[in-house]
Amino acid sequence: MAQDRRKHTRMEIALPVDVKGYEIDGRPWGEMTASQDVSFGGVSFVLKHLAAQGEVLYLSLPLPKSFRRYEFAATSYQVFSLVRGVTGDKAAPRIGVLFLGKNAPKGFDENRGGRFLLPTDPQPAAPTRRYPRHDLLLGARLHRLHPAEGGPAQELTITDDIGRGGAKLRTALPIVKGELIDLEAVDRTFMIHAMVRNVTTGSDQVLRLHVEFVEALAAERIGEILKAAGIHD
Repeated sequence: MAQDRRKHTRMEIALPVDVKGYEIDGRPWGEMTASQDVSFGGVSFVLKHLAAQGEVLYLSLPLPKSFRRYEFAATSYQVFSLVRGVTGDKAAPRIGVLFLGKNAPKGFDENRGGRFLLPTDPQPAAPTRRYPRHDLLLGARLHRLHPAEGGPAQELTITDDIGRGGAKLRTALPIVKGELIDLEAVDRTFMIHAMVRNVTTGSDQVLRLHVEFVEALAAERIGEILKAAGIHD
């Protein structure tokens, strides 16, 4: 074993690793690989699949007992992990992950394809909105473009706010960050393509979708809606 700058000593050992993850839109993927080194705190391996810092991966591997926190008698150690580093060849990068334990991080079930940064990580700058948002309760029909197999494809909802560039709306559907949707006014005055930029939970425990309109005519169409409601921006 060689000591490096990491908190835990790493051992160069090849173990089969079953890796499961999710695309940014929530679609699951899986890949078998082999570890390059392991420690009490994490493991590294090469993946053909693209992975990014902050991505949550679920691993199954025959980890030596000295590196486990639980399931000491189990043949396969199953653990949620967090991607901390991506290095090497872009075609098959080396992925270094931090073991999280039996449980996924908070918010994972609502946003499985999201990125989860540690408090000490540099935080991404908040995007600057091109258009202001206005508090406006607007009835709308949400259409999922690529719903999970057997899952609901649409629902009636209401916006909390809306602007020429996007909206915040309530949902009961298992929609994830990065998903594409269509937003249609109940009176059918417009239908706009949008991308889900974030998913949060309101104080009423109802999920909110923060969406960005990705259609060229959206600003004009929403501008007409705002004008009819007596809102000028």
